[in-house]
Amino acid sequence: MKCKISCILGEYKDNKVKIIILSKKSYDIILDINANKTKERFFSIEKYKVNNLVIENMKDKNIYHIKFINYKTNKTIKKININLEENPFNRVKIVNCDSNFGLETNTWNLINNKFGVIFHLGDFLYNDLIFRKHYDNIIKNNINYDSIKQTIYEELYDNYIECINRKQNYLENNFNYIITDDHETIDNNYYDNNKHNTHFITIYKLFKEMEIKILHNTRFENNKIDFINDHTNKTVYVLNYKNKWLNNDIINKYNIYDNIKEFKNIIFLERKCFSSSRPTLLSSIIFQEKEININNDNLYKLFNKLYYNKKDVNINILSGDYHIISNMDIYNKKFDYKICSLKNVGAINTCVDIFSSNLFLDSKDYVSKNEEIKYRNGFIYINYKNDKINIKNIMNTKTNLIYNIINNIITAVKLV
Repeated sequence: MKCKISCILGEYKDNKVKIIILSKKSYDIILDINANKTKERFFSIEKYKVNNLVIENMKDKNIYHIKFINYKTNKTIKKININLEENPFNRVKIVNCDSNFGLETNTWNLINNKFGVIFHLGDFLYNDLIFRKHYDNIIKNNINYDSIKQTIYEELYDNYIECINRKQNYLENNFNYIITDDHETIDNNYYDNNKHNTHFITIYKLFKEMEIKILHNTRFENNKIDFINDHTNKTVYVLNYKNKWLNNDIINKYNIYDNIKEFKNIIFLERKCFSSSRPTLLSSIIFQEKEININNDNLYKLFNKLYYNKKDVNINILSGDYHIISNMDIYNKKFDYKICSLKNVGAINTCVDIFSSNLFLDSKDYVSKNEEIKYRNGFIYINYKNDKINIKNIMNTKTNLIYNIINNIITAVKLV
């Protein structure tokens, strides 16, 4: 069925789900929801607006067949099936970085069709080219922003639709929890170089407002630190929506220890790489990268406390933004026991960073072991077997070094 409306199935909480709907046409809809008995309600979809739909009173052990029926033609224009027969957190995917600048990697196709949950760790889509095109146009041609505001808005809206449609099957077949980063608006470096220009800030506000209306509104509450509890599997997901790492102030303010201490599996989800990094020779020459030092000893001390109180605890920090797959285990240096693992999930579609920096642990009391790096596209898949959590890197093995070099060149040319 051709996408007449584009949907993101958002957060599922308290027996209700949020759905974000975008469309280039307006529709009056009969919403037909079937779960043993049929319920109907009317719903209007406005063109070039962000339409919010909440479906309530959903019950476990049911499959919900939702039909969007055009009131005028009585034809179904969209079907969504929500399967609650099993716990959706039995199948969790962690993804990030979905650029359409370069070659299509088709890594999305490696996600199975079974209903579950997707956590997005930043760069849900890339709006950089649209932003820079219009910003350059305003600066070079002295164009009044108000005269092209609607044009920018519609082009940005169309890009969201194009991005959603490319991965529509996955966004409709999973509950989606979305942490955003920079490319939903504009690259951080570009922002830092232009943020004092009033024209730049005016456009930036438009892009940020769109990001909030579409992606942030997939949630019911706008918490800066969120705890998603999967009691069935004794797992808690700690989502960091703030634009900084978990320092001691954040740990205390959001009472992180008390919110996670009862769980066996603790998974922190971060938009940025959690390891320190030294630039390679090429990246320092080409991109002028500098060493980044990230000391997370306060968080590791918290993990130590968990370890002492419950030694079978399994702690992982999963990070986005770094366009490679990497893993390292963190050990207490003095007593030589593992307290957690750091994993970069890999880019689902953006080109692999063949000039990626060297990762290391910046700590006096902790040491890294079992370091591993794979120059592949991919994502992380979480499931359970015999009540034991399984966290697996899913890699796209069809891409190779030559492919990655070509993809980097194409992407670089588009962004220059």
